[in-house]
Amino acid sequence: PEGRLAYIISTFTLDLIFPILLATFALGFYAKFGIQSDLIYLFPILGAGFDLLQNIQTSLIMSAEVNEITNMQVMLASYTNQAKYIFYYISFALIIFGFLRKLIIKMEKIFFLSNRNSEKMLKTKKEILKTFKSFNGRT
Repeated sequence: PEGRLAYIISTFTLDLIFPILLATFALGFYAKFGIQSDLIYLFPILGAGFDLLQNIQTSLIMSAEVNEITNMQVMLASYTNQAKYIFYYISFALIIFGFLRKLIIKMEKIFFLSNRNSEKMLKTKKEILKTFKSFNGRT
C-alpha cells in the first residue's frame, strides 16, 4: 500500500508536468516553424490529454485491490497509452518535418544568393576584362 501511494503521488507530480512541458515544447516549435494549421496544433494537445487520462487510469488501477480491477479499466489504460504515443509520435514527426522544411528553405536561399553573387562577380570580371582590353587597345 505504501509503495502504491508513493507511485500515485509521483504520478500526479512528475507525470502531470511532463505532458504539459511536452505539449508546450511542440507548440513552440510549430509556432517557430510557421505552421498555420489549427489541426496540427491539436496533435500535441491531444497527446498531453491522453497522457493525463492514462495517468489517471493507472492511478485508479494502482489504488484498487487486485480483485477490484476490471478488464475495462485495463483496456482504457492501454488504449489511452497507445493514443498518447500515436499523437506524440505525430507531433515529433511534424517537428522534424518543420525543421527539415526550414533547413531546405535556408539552403535554397544560400544557394540562390551564392549563384546570384557568382553571376554578379562574373559580370564584373567580364566588364573589367572588357575595360582592360579597350584600355590596351587605345595605347
